[in-house]
Amino acid sequence: MISKFNINEQIIKQGLIAIVGTKGKKEILLKILQQERFEDEDIHLFTTDMYFDKDEWLEEDDQLEFNVHSSIKDLEEIRTERECERLAHKIEFQQMKNKSAVIAFYRFLQKSDFRHKEVRDLAMNGVNRRIRTIFVVDSLRDMPREIVCNIRQIIFLKEESKSELQHIREHFFRELTFDTFQEIFNTTTENGKALVLETTLEKDISQRMFFIE
Repeated sequence: MISKFNINEQIIKQGLIAIVGTKGKKEILLKILQQERFEDEDIHLFTTDMYFDKDEWLEEDDQLEFNVHSSIKDLEEIRTERECERLAHKIEFQQMKNKSAVIAFYRFLQKSDFRHKEVRDLAMNGVNRRIRTIFVVDSLRDMPREIVCNIRQIIFLKEESKSELQHIREHFFRELTFDTFQEIFNTTTENGKALVLETTLEKDISQRMFFIE
């Protein structure tokens, strides 16, 4: 029996989170960011998606428990070295304010998006800077291995590709047969739900899986 994931209580306070899937990424990211524990944190949102619609992202949503958009300090593309330098300055300023922050990298689509030093440094060392880093990607294949190994929580969305499911199972759910994994995955990700995996190896796989409604 897989337990329901209480986002406000169970989402990690510091470290690296990944949201993985081709559909529903924006919805699940907003569901996370609108939790009470994020109310006093600055939110910085970056994307490499050249078709990113800033106006659409900033539309108000009456379903949110509070206006998460007012906490979003940045909403910009990050594809060049200069843009990454601005990111580094924002992080330094955040440290000077002695305030924790959430930095979300939305729709990083290929491994080259992770080539910038500032992005990789956040992925590897954000926990030491009171920064919660969220990568939103189509597939974990798109992420460098050293970053994947540093993820503490993975949120999987609905996936139709059998080869992608096989990749997920081989890397994160080896304790389960493919048929068992596929049944669990499909059940926990249907109708807009998501499967959460905590990557700590100190617990049995059955104690590290949860679902988000």
